[in-house]
Amino acid sequence: VYGWFQVGTRKFDITSAKLLFSEDQRLPSIELTAETTIISPSLQYIYVTVQIFGPLTEPVVRFTADNQMTQAEIIQLLGAGGGGTLQSLTD
Repeated sequence: VYGWFQVGTRKFDITSAKLLFSEDQRLPSIELTAETTIISPSLQYIYVTVQIFGPLTEPVVRFTADNQMTQAEIIQLLGAGGGGTLQSLTD
């Protein structure tokens, strides 16, 4: 799968994505990785990766950054540039 998705004004480029089907599960699971680059308040470029995985009904969302920021810090920084809708993804 190739493409991108947008959360608020932030565009994430999909680098890999799979839907996994299993005979013992009614719904498939997802494995998706996407990336974006943001600029911090101190004008540093930060490379952010989001991984979405698990059953489609209850996916797990994890954010990581190349500068060892916590997930909460990443979400706050993404929300500052994109409208704050990312919090619902991690609840």
